[in-house]
Amino acid sequence: MTPPDINEIKNADIDGWWKKQNTKTRWLVDNLACYLIRTADGMSFIRALLPRMLYGDFGQGLLVCDSWMFEFIQRVWQYKLPRVYCFAAAEVELLRQAGIHGSEKSLRNLAARVRGNIGVALAVWNLKREQDRKMPELPGDVDDISAFLLYSILLHRGLSVDLLREILPMISSEKLNAQLLRLEQFGILQYIESQWQINVVAYPAVRDFLGSRDFLLDAF
Repeated sequence: MTPPDINEIKNADIDGWWKKQNTKTRWLVDNLACYLIRTADGMSFIRALLPRMLYGDFGQGLLVCDSWMFEFIQRVWQYKLPRVYCFAAAEVELLRQAGIHGSEKSLRNLAARVRGNIGVALAVWNLKREQDRKMPELPGDVDDISAFLLYSILLHRGLSVDLLREILPMISSEKLNAQLLRLEQFGILQYIESQWQINVVAYPAVRDFLGSRDFLLDAF
């Protein structure tokens, strides 16, 4: 599937979006985060789309999302999604198959620290092999603005500055820009292809920080 544009999302234009798709029988949504914006008028599209998908209006398909978006959808949507599957958490053997070397204890500790996320495990392991580099840490003055900012970026798997301003209208442009640059300097954020994203090696620290602020965390 080609994700909807910003106008289709805000207007919940399901039919207009569907007419542009090349598929008519089997479909794949490979990133559910592209189908919503966490604003008052940015959720109508996904709320209208999911029931129609479940009813079979678009034929058979597969909907893919990460653990953060799955937890969010489960919270904001009143119905349970059928036939849900997820990858098992990576353990010592899979870490070794991925090329990560170390003692049994160190690999168990790594798997636990990254909660079985193989991509994060590889990034953290490679960083630790470089003696002149350390794991990024959040600045000591992080606050609620930092938390809202990081959660929004994490939930949407990356956001442009324009969408960040729309999702977080309570934060002035000056404060938003200052936060983005400061978090980038500390290695927490990266600016890639016109989007702000969480640095992979900073993910464990970001998750711990959001948990300390009682944000809705992923379950696995």
